[in-house]
Amino acid sequence: MKGNDIKNILVPLDFSEASLNSLETAIVLAKQHEAKIILLNVVDSSFMFAFKGVYYISEKTIESIVDISVRMLKPLLSDLKERHRLECASEIKVGLVPQSISKVAIDNEVDLIIMGSHGVSGFREFFIGTTAQNVVKISSCPVLIIPPTQKWIHFKKILFPLRPIDGQIEKYDFLRKSIKPAEAAIDILVLASTYDEKEKKVLQNLVKELKKKSIKDNIKISGTLKIGFKMPQAVLKMSKSIDADMIAITSLSNLDHKQIYIGPFEQHIVNHATMPVLSVKPKLAIPDSQVVVQQIHESFPNKIAAFS
Repeated sequence: MKGNDIKNILVPLDFSEASLNSLETAIVLAKQHEAKIILLNVVDSSFMFAFKGVYYISEKTIESIVDISVRMLKPLLSDLKERHRLECASEIKVGLVPQSISKVAIDNEVDLIIMGSHGVSGFREFFIGTTAQNVVKISSCPVLIIPPTQKWIHFKKILFPLRPIDGQIEKYDFLRKSIKPAEAAIDILVLASTYDEKEKKVLQNLVKELKKKSIKDNIKISGTLKIGFKMPQAVLKMSKSIDADMIAITSLSNLDHKQIYIGPFEQHIVNHATMPVLSVKPKLAIPDSQVVVQQIHESFPNKIAAFS
């Protein structure tokens, strides 16, 4: 693995504890890969209009909010440049938060988004209700979600849920960029609904390929089989029992704007994990960048977009 496999890291900041913790994680990975960090603050436009073109707040107020963001980003940029000696930049956008994050990621050819997470519970959990979930859904690059509980700067124990779906090997190939192979161990949790002959064959071939790759990469790997339908719960239970530093999942969600649900497997883990979650899309599931951009332009009036 080359040190520059991850070249650009995007860190969306709302200056909460969770987002600042995500910056700490980004700093460690940026140093490891000699990568550039791009700080992004999005002034949320969703509360500015009751419907398209009707303003709740003035443009002058928006400018004041943007000015506050500039002042809050300035010391963080200085710290990255002067203390950490990292290449960095910052952007401020006014718009819908998940779409703006995804657009900035596309424009800057970002390899990884690292962001904070806030879980939800109850009926709202079945809908796309958090920024992290939305970004996982529409992002064209991997997303590492950091919970607010603590700072995460080392990933030595990774839980790797393995399902009979596309993208499992792609997930491994990206995951290995985020860890130090000689220090890391991967626990594979093989998840099967019935473990019939078809599932068994697919999963056995995946395990065989992963073991082959892990030997080459000098990564310790072990496996456990779980049969049943409560897969997200099994993942979360095992992540706690092995004291995992990260859960690596494959996201199969897509960019259909009519779809208000994301996969229940990914959603449950993102909402309830107490450790970082790395979400990687298979190449076939990555949304077209032009579709993302078009949705953003249609989401808010030109006057608001002009501040971006």
